[in-house]
This record gives sequence, C-alpha cells and structure tokens, in this order.
Amino acid sequence: MEEVTNMVNCLVDQIKLQASYLLCLKKFDEDLRDEKSELESKIVSVKERTKLASKKNEDVTDAVKKWQNEAEEILKEVQKLEEKVEKAKNKCFHVSFSYSLAKQVECKTQQMVKLKINCQFVTFSRPIELKEGMHYYSSKDFVYFKSTKSACNEILKAIEDGGANMIGLYGIGGSGKTSLAKEVGKKIEELKLYDKVIMVVVSKPLDIQKIQDQISDLLDMNFDKQSIEGRAHELSQKLKVGKTFIILDDVWEDINLENIGIPSDDYKGCCVLLTTRLKRVCEFMDCQSIIELCPLTQEEAWDLFKRRANIKDDCSNELKGVARNITDECKGLPIAIVTVGSALKGKAFVEWESALSRLKKWASLNLILGSLCCRFFLPSSTGFHSSLREMEEVTNTVVTKIVDCVVDQIKLHATYLLCLKKFDENLRDEKSELESKIVSVKERTKLASKKNEDVTDAVKKWQNEAEEILKEVQKLEEKVEKAKNKCFHVSFSYSLAKQVECKTQQMVKLKINCQFVPFSLPIELKEGMHYYSSKDFVYFKSTKSACNEILKAIKDGGTNMIGLYGIGGSGKTSLAKEVGKKIEELKLYDKVIMAVVSQPLDIQKIQDQISDLLGMKFDKPSIEGRAQQLSQKLKVGKTLIILDDVWEVINLENIGIPSNDYKGCCVLLTTRLKRVCESMDCQSVIELHTLTPEEAWDLFKRHANIKDDCSNELKGVARNITDECKGLPIAIVTVGSALKGKAFVE
Repeated sequence: MEEVTNMVNCLVDQIKLQASYLLCLKKFDEDLRDEKSELESKIVSVKERTKLASKKNEDVTDAVKKWQNEAEEILKEVQKLEEKVEKAKNKCFHVSFSYSLAKQVECKTQQMVKLKINCQFVTFSRPIELKEGMHYYSSKDFVYFKSTKSACNEILKAIEDGGANMIGLYGIGGSGKTSLAKEVGKKIEELKLYDKVIMVVVSKPLDIQKIQDQISDLLDMNFDKQSIEGRAHELSQKLKVGKTFIILDDVWEDINLENIGIPSDDYKGCCVLLTTRLKRVCEFMDCQSIIELCPLTQEEAWDLFKRRANIKDDCSNELKGVARNITDECKGLPIAIVTVGSALKGKAFVEWESALSRLKKWASLNLILGSLCCRFFLPSSTGFHSSLREMEEVTNTVVTKIVDCVVDQIKLHATYLLCLKKFDENLRDEKSELESKIVSVKERTKLASKKNEDVTDAVKKWQNEAEEILKEVQKLEEKVEKAKNKCFHVSFSYSLAKQVECKTQQMVKLKINCQFVPFSLPIELKEGMHYYSSKDFVYFKSTKSACNEILKAIKDGGTNMIGLYGIGGSGKTSLAKEVGKKIEELKLYDKVIMAVVSQPLDIQKIQDQISDLLGMKFDKPSIEGRAQQLSQKLKVGKTLIILDDVWEVINLENIGIPSNDYKGCCVLLTTRLKRVCESMDCQSVIELHTLTPEEAWDLFKRHANIKDDCSNELKGVARNITDECKGLPIAIVTVGSALKGKAFVE
C-alpha cells in the first residue's frame, strides 16, 4: 500500500510540474531574469578577480576559464530565449509552443543556478610558470658575422679568465647588442660557467623596482619586504647563493647596482654584462672589460639582406641593384636589415623601388624605422630602441598597411587643425576629474601615515606624475586662452591642438592607473649597517686612524659616548657608517642603528627614526612618554647608536637614550663642532682630518679615471682641481666622477 501511495505522490508532483509549464510561463520568465541578473554580477566579480590575478603575475585556473566560457555562452542563449518569450507575450501561440518555451526557460534558469553555485573556486589562480634558461630568448635565425663573433669571443674570454665581473657591450642603436647578449647567455648556459643566467631590460626612465621584479621573477623568489631597500637586501642574499650571470639590457645611465640588490665587485659569484649605446656608461660603471659591437661590413650586410629578402642568384640585375641600394641605406645595422628585408620579401618590384625612395627621403635611418614602428605597430612606443626590439617580429605587413595608415593620419591631423575648441573642452573636463583623484589619493596618504604605513612606490610615482602634468596643463591652458583672442598661423593652432590632445590622453591614463593594489604597506625597516656602507669607501691615513681610535674606545669598554668631529665634507658620515659595519661584523653589539639629527633639532623625528630601526611602535603620544618607552627598549641587550650631523648639545634622556650609567648603550655622534663633543661629555673625542695632497690626488685619479698615459696637460689641470677640493673626500669624489670621460675643454 505504501508503494502505491509513493507512486501516486510522484505522479501528482509530475502533473503539477507539467501543468506549471503550460500555465506559468510568466513566473518562469521572471525567475529567468532574476537568475540572469545574479549571474551577470558573478561574471563581473570573476572578471575583476582575473584582472587582479593578472597584476600579480598569476594565471587563472582551467576551471575558472571553463566557468567563464560557459557563463558567457549561457548568457547568449538566455538573450535569444528572452526574445522568444517577448514575442510569445504579444501573440497567441499553440499551447504546445508555450509548454516547450516554459521548459526551455526553466532549463536555462537551472543551468544559471548551477553556474552560480559552481563559482566558488578553491584555487582561483596560480603564479605563471616562468621560462627557464636563455634558450627561450635566443633566436634560431641569429647569424654570427665577423663583428659579432669577435665581440662574443671577447666577452667569453673575459668571463672564462675570471678577472672580470663587470662587462660592458656598447654600440649604436640597431647594431644587435640585445641579440648578441642573448646568444652569449645561451653559450654560458651550454658551457655551464654559471649556475643561473638571467636577462632583464633596464631601458629608460630607470625604474629600480621594475628591475628588481624582473630579477626576482627569473630567480623564482617572492619578496617579503616592499621598500626598495628591503627588496635589495633580500635580492642580495639570494644572489650570494651559487653563481649567477646577469645581463642588464639597454642601459642608459650609471646605475648603483647595490640599490637593486646586485652584490658589489668584491663578490665574485655574480657577473654582470650590460648593453648600452654609450661607451661612457661602461666607463662610469667601472666595467673591467669594455667591448664595442661594430656594424656589419658591406658584404656581411648584403649576405644578411639577401637571406631575409629571399634574393636568389637568378633574380634580375635590376632588382639586385635596388636591393643593394636599400642594404646600403641600412648602414650595416642588423635589425634594420632584417626588418626591411623581411617586409619586402616576395613583394613586387614597384614596392621595392617605393621603399628605396622612402628610405632615401629620410635624413636618418633611425627616423624612418622609428616612424614606421610607432605609426604602424607601436603607437605607445617611448623610444627607438624599444621599437627596434619589437620590429624583429614584424612580418611582411609594412607595405600593405601604409595606405590605411596615411588615410588615418590625414583624418587625425585634420582634427588637430579644425577642432581646437573641442580638444580644449576635453582637456578641462579631464583636468577637473584628475584634480579630484589627486585630492582622494592625498586623503588616503594621510590616513596611511596615521597608521604608520608608507604608500607604495607606485602611488608616489603616480602623485609626482599627476602634479607634474597639472603644472603642464596650467601652462597649456594659458596658451589656449591667448590663442582664442589672437589670430595665429594655422601651424600654431595645429601644434597647440596636438599638445592639448596629448595632455588629455596622459590625464586619462593617470585616471585609469590610480586603482592601487596595495595602496600602502607597513613601513619597512632597514636591517644592518651594510645598507649604509658604500662600496667606494677608501681608507686613507686619516680615516684609518680615526676608525682605529673609535674601535679601540668601544673595545676597551670604558666609553659609552664618543664624538667624531671634522669640517663639512671630510667624510664623517661615511666613516661612521663603516664603523657601524665593522661593529656588526665583530659582533660587539647586538644592534647597530643610525639616526640623522641635523638642524633644527626635532626630538620626535629622532625618536621615530630610532623606534623604526628597533622595530617598535609607540603607545604614548607625548615626547616624554615615548622617551620612557624607548629607554625601556634600549635597556634590553646592547645597542650602538650613531647620531649623525649633530649641531648642538642634546639631552639624550629627552630622546629616550639611557644615561651614562647604563653601559649597554653606546653613542657615537658626528659633528662639525668640537665644542659639541665636549659639551655632551664625550669620553673620547676624535678629529677626522682632511686628506693629504697625495691621498687626495690618488682618490681623484680613481674617480676621474686619470691613467698614467693621459697627457701632462690634462694631469696638470686635474692636479689643480684636486688642490681646490682642499682634501675633502666628498668634493673630490663628486667633482672627479662628474668629469670622468669628459672632453679637456670641460
């Protein structure tokens, strides 16, 4: 009997369901629209998470991709179904049609419900797999010519000899430095000269954080710290494990490698090959081996062009003649030859003649290649070298795109001539919106500061760029205002409209880029005095003597207040940093910290510096309360405190530094004034003397790169410059470095 009852109930349920398909199409349609709305929200949410994953250099899982595809597909089907339902409302269809339609609607509704449930992904994204090894960079089409072979051999010889850990490769733009560097990297991997070979693009403007990111990605490491200094420390530790060969491509200026995290010259497990257009960059960066990559000879250039343009022996002499002329216009630059040759491969003779004509019209090859690349392929390109790098992958589409490009360019330039007013209105609108964004970012920055957090470098960079653009826009608005009241030449209006449109687009881009994740981070502490120490520090008689006196006073144990004085520029700060480093190495104290005092005296600022370096936070707001907390902290363990650039007598207890009766805390202060040391009851007062004339000359020669074979005339002027520096190391280093590699007239 129970089985019969269950069967009847089941039949009743089915009858109700089927009846609902006949009678409740409107209800099913409402459910469909509700579920569609919720699914669209889910899709938007998943897209936002996908963008965030992409910014973190992660790729969404296959499950997420599959879900997105299914969701998009169902939405399309629902759209068609809604159109059917809409038609059904306005017409009288057969009952079987309404029944079928209701079933379809219910089916799609359930599919959307299921998709909603299935969008709770356990793993949403994973770090993108990194390419391993230089074979990913190396081009199968790379050809060794006399110049490239010679440069490659010189680089490998410098590496194998073991005496060079800084190698510079220079040559004009398009000469193939990047391609050769990749091949060298591949060779080094094959020969197993280093455990790891990595290559990063430097380019300009210099962005230390971006370089750090590239290196860390290739080393498969994650940073725990956010500040550039903290990341440099982590990177340095990583690079000191094993042997690493680092290629820095497209360097435009002198870089302090330690700021990135690349160990200094004294660590031989790390070798750097840099590529640059400028020989002086190699000299400034003290490359032990400097190698020039020369352009190809005429015959080498012709061989490469024939190969790329598919010029066969049976081609007509007329075509070969034009091809020869095109090759000559490429000035022996491999990238230019490869790009132009590949673009003309298989083209009609008339197009070869056209290409030659265009090449000849330009005064510089750089201009035509840069123009072609920027107009046809890289509208946001920032420099010729970047364009050339991309142009290696350009196929034979240049000629076919020229006509379309010209039409587009005519339309664009016509708007510059005729629509200045419209561009000006857009400029003012975007300016107003950007100003609102700046105010918002400033408010968030203040809030972060109150939470003892520092905004990220991306935020700081954005703020600087935004403020700078607003200044430029202000000047531009003044120009436009003048243009309204006067009748200028058409070229002036054209130029002005272009400037206005350019600035408008820059502001639009800034607006888009102000979604910062993260916005701020807890302030990172510098760890250890090695961050302050300069690889260029040199011990002379005066610095060695002062250093020994300080270390003796500390080791003897009877001194907990030491004063180091000397005139401005004598190197007190640099010596204090080196002393701190020595004390860390000797483990004389548990902690060594350095705070800048300067003037006017600001007790709270000094307290903040010390607390940050001790990794502590104040609970009390008053100077007195903070001093008490700091004093308690400093009485745990042994701490050496360097107070740099002191100008007046300071009551250390007001800061929170324990008094002389506590021997676990030692203070080294630097000052220009001997009386400050005496007034602060320093048990040991040490003077840092200026350099002797010969010490000064040795230091100047080193930084200005004065060699024994330099002319006597140059040496005479250099001697006089050194004398004018009055034995002050900072003056000597600054002036010497600035004059390094300069012409005699300078």
